[in-house]
Amino acid sequence: MSLVTPVIGAARASIDEFERIISTRQTMFPPFVKRAEHVDFQRTLGQATTLTDAAEAIMVRTGQMYMEYCERCAETGAPISVENNLRLWGQMQHAGRLAGEATGIIFNASSSAAAKKGQRIQRYYRDVAMYRSHISAQFLNFAAPIGRSHLGQAIGLFGL
Repeated sequence: MSLVTPVIGAARASIDEFERIISTRQTMFPPFVKRAEHVDFQRTLGQATTLTDAAEAIMVRTGQMYMEYCERCAETGAPISVENNLRLWGQMQHAGRLAGEATGIIFNASSSAAAKKGQRIQRYYRDVAMYRSHISAQFLNFAAPIGRSHLGQAIGLFGL
């Protein structure tokens, strides 16, 4: 969660900046209107918003599930299983993927001026790219261990 929370924040910040951009700039082609009035930019805003909402919902529910597991452990002494730990991790990886996708969609639609060094959109995109390169973000690398754990097999990670 500590790695994904800032990615969701970057997605939210990208959306805010995109809204500012489309509210102040006109389309490049007819009809010449504020970008915020054009369906293409509205669609981009809606898609990025719902991807980010979904990422945040996954994060919140994953946190709730972790607390439920901790409460169960405190009450019964039953530890959180390896499979449950891996599945929580996988859920957060997908939350990060969705938030990263939202940031990428915004980056692609914001114009080349927004991609210049030091611009907000560029910084958010760069920060998300750093997350995407982290081993904890490589969800395909963790899918097989989650499956193996579910099947009761050795997961092949951390000596387990």
